[in-house]
Amino acid sequence: MTRRRSACTVASVTAATALLAGACGNGDGNPAGPSPWPPAATTRTSPPPATATAPGDLAAATAEVETNWERFFHPRTPIKERIALLKDGEQLAPMVAAFAAHPRYGQAEAAVEQVVFATSTTADVTYTLTLRGWPLPTAVGNAVQQNGTWKVSVPTFCALAQAAGSIALAARCR
Repeated sequence: MTRRRSACTVASVTAATALLAGACGNGDGNPAGPSPWPPAATTRTSPPPATATAPGDLAAATAEVETNWERFFHPRTPIKERIALLKDGEQLAPMVAAFAAHPRYGQAEAAVEQVVFATSTTADVTYTLTLRGWPLPTAVGNAVQQNGTWKVSVPTFCALAQAAGSIALAARCR
């Protein structure tokens, strides 16, 4: 992944998470006031045509990225499973647990809108985070294939954890 792509990913994720941080609600479990933008329906686009750099089975790879991304960012997904869905997740297990326990980020869900493969083992993932059903602006992160499984990339997860502010960051995220 190039530095430019990594910087764009961090900027996109940071912008979305800044809004998530502000969507904490009024303390009674409900978001504060009406949504500042109309809720947008999530639509998935068809995967782009296969290229020399795309995975061999584009449809299967796209489906796996979508499924694993949405499972990683689901409040009811067990910590152990989230760790398995993050690249090098065992090394970041304390951060994954803290993220899942965070009062806002731990309740966020993701809906994947588009997956574009940069190589046969990396993909740009366009997604929307929601908090209690309230969508935030679309963000872009990265997925990587590790040991035959598509996972959330470390830079994407680190950017979200850093935006939370109260999660102790692993050395790789600083």
